[in-house]
Amino acid sequence: MLYTERVKEDIRTESLSAMLFGTIFRKNGGISFSELASSHNASEESVRTTLWRLEKRGMIEKRGEKYFISHEGKKQIEERQQPERWDERWRILTFDIPESERASRIWLRAQLLRAGYETMQKSIFVGKNPIPRFLLNEMKERNILSYVRVIVAGRIYKNSLLSEKN
Repeated sequence: MLYTERVKEDIRTESLSAMLFGTIFRKNGGISFSELASSHNASEESVRTTLWRLEKRGMIEKRGEKYFISHEGKKQIEERQQPERWDERWRILTFDIPESERASRIWLRAQLLRAGYETMQKSIFVGKNPIPRFLLNEMKERNILSYVRVIVAGRIYKNSLLSEKN
């Protein structure tokens, strides 16, 4: 079963799940359903269903009348955190994933963009931060890691597609 289909399902940044998860995370002392429902532009039924799904995935837990980030949710947040300070090394990721694995190729492009990487060509991405551990694990699970190469470079010159000031 794929990582995104398991209990640890990846939360899309633009989804109601991500918005609710973020709100719960910011409320250290927990937050009630009514506060969540009134703070988001969604029906109560959508909020209730989304909270149920987050709880089912183990990302949040309900204690009494309030929702809190679970241990698993905290772990997911830690895995996705970027370093506070740039180490002045660029990560250039290239891949040549066969057509038979097209869905994984599309998935990888989307994940790299979400991780803050920029496209230099269709199969060449560059970013400042190391590739997140959860992404490496998912590539391994999808059996596409052997098609991926990572180059760590100290400098990208100004005549490149990306400015060094990024």
